Amino acid sequence: MLSAALLLRISFVVCWTIASSVAQTTGDGADRATIPPTFFGLHVNLGKGAKWPPVSFGALGKGAGVNWAYVEPSRGIFNWYGLDRLMTSAEVHGADVFYALGSTPQWASSRPGEYCYRGYIGCAAPPAKIEYWNEYVTAVVTRYKGRIRLYELWDEANASPSWSGTYEELVELARNAYQIIKSIDPDAIVLTPATVGGVAYQPRDSPMSGVDEVWIERYLMSGGRLYADAANWHGYLMRTAQAPYRMPEDAQSQCHIDSWNYSQNCSGSILDQIDTLREVLDRNGMKDKPIINSEGSWGNLAGLDPSARAAWLARYYLLQAGRGIQRVYWYGWNFGPWGPMNTDDDRLNMAGIAYSQIYRWLVGATVDPCLVEENQTTWTCHIARSGGYEAVAVWDTSGDGLYYPDAKYVRYADLAGNVDGFADGVQIGSEPILLGTGDPPL
Repeated sequence: MLSAALLLRISFVVCWTIASSVAQTTGDGADRATIPPTFFGLHVNLGKGAKWPPVSFGALGKGAGVNWAYVEPSRGIFNWYGLDRLMTSAEVHGADVFYALGSTPQWASSRPGEYCYRGYIGCAAPPAKIEYWNEYVTAVVTRYKGRIRLYELWDEANASPSWSGTYEELVELARNAYQIIKSIDPDAIVLTPATVGGVAYQPRDSPMSGVDEVWIERYLMSGGRLYADAANWHGYLMRTAQAPYRMPEDAQSQCHIDSWNYSQNCSGSILDQIDTLREVLDRNGMKDKPIINSEGSWGNLAGLDPSARAAWLARYYLLQAGRGIQRVYWYGWNFGPWGPMNTDDDRLNMAGIAYSQIYRWLVGATVDPCLVEENQTTWTCHIARSGGYEAVAVWDTSGDGLYYPDAKYVRYADLAGNVDGFADGVQIGSEPILLGTGDPPL
């Protein structure tokens, strides 16, 4: 085991490294670094003959069938096929890898008969013996040293179908995993357990903002703050019958009793979620540590039309780039109605085309915080590049507006990739457009 002093020193070094080498700071926008390709993360199901997506992204999200229950189906017997395949695909395409630790195999579970999710049993409970966990983590980190970049310490741990143990039990797993990971691969980045706030299947004893700040605070206060280099959450927005298709900047003003008869649930905009999480971190010993959105999209909203999906995705990335989020992992490339960017024959749909454009607009640029104008419907995000290029991404939440940019902006680009000149005012709608001092990056 590592000493407390060594753990503190490693934590400082890793935190400094991750904060100084990534896209943006978490403050007010001053001294913002350029956005790297790894800001764009994507969850991809590479099973069943799926091909690598024809879009650019720098970070591969979690794969299907690679958690603990799949990797170690019985004690000491490891099945590396799925994880090896995911790793090789990522390396061939130059993407780094994110891995979610957890999902206890039934043989290792302290409650092997307990229902967890999707028909499985035992996977939400802590392992019956800490040795089981330590052996699993050691095997994964040893095999993929220098290849897995980020480790998440449990998936959606605030949701009872995913984690049914106590805060203290999860902190024990985090402490052991952190020590093992740092002793084998000091450059790996360890994240807090993920929380999810945009769905309604977890019990509450107070309203939620969309990031479940109650759970996060209790976990950090139980000691979890000592075993993470960055914070981590899933950026979904709560949906109700009254507001089924909220856009990323829309707050939910009314709470409701969810369909599982739990307590009231409220969901802030994506900006509210970020601000709430930042406040919780700041008052619990994680001030200025990076934040990662390790999973998010419009969710299971098959009713959104193609244009609305493209607008939703673009606004989601622009808002988070301006707010200093280090990475945003979209869920996902080919996961049915949960954020698909592909058609049935794996061509880009409108959302996929929009993703490609936003990638071009942002990678290599700096982005100031996105602001809403006095009319309360027009949003602007100022973007700059080395060499003097400047641009503003702009949209109108009402779906129809007129925007008069500074005279220095002379070129127009939209989410479909069209580029043209313009004069005077421009018509704006729900899909962001880019107005620049020259042609946008291709």
